[in-house]
Amino acid sequence: IPDAWEWSNFGNLTTANASSDADGDGQTDQQEYLADTNPLDLNDNLRITFFSRGNPTPTYTVLWWTSKPTRFYGIQRRPALAPANPWEDYYTFPSPGADNAGFDQTGSQYFYRIRAFRPLSP
Repeated sequence: IPDAWEWSNFGNLTTANASSDADGDGQTDQQEYLADTNPLDLNDNLRITFFSRGNPTPTYTVLWWTSKPTRFYGIQRRPALAPANPWEDYYTFPSPGADNAGFDQTGSQYFYRIRAFRPLSP
């Protein structure tokens, strides 16, 4: 975690720990940094907020998630939550701030998750 981020969010360089969860929201401080969310606000975190399947067609799926204009997002999926089934990248959005996706999903059912990506520095 960069020192500047720790300083701006915690006011010092000793409180934050990459594996700690300062606000108890289930995301580590490192995940909060990567998602550009506030590590001290329980309600500011990256999460899927809405999932729908079957409208307008039986195979159409819609995902909505919390987002920040400073991050890129990608959808990952896997058919089961077992370690033998690794997450696969399904779609990565080409511009920052995306907060939803609709897609036709035929075949197997999947578990989905959203990943946030920091833009590359010039």
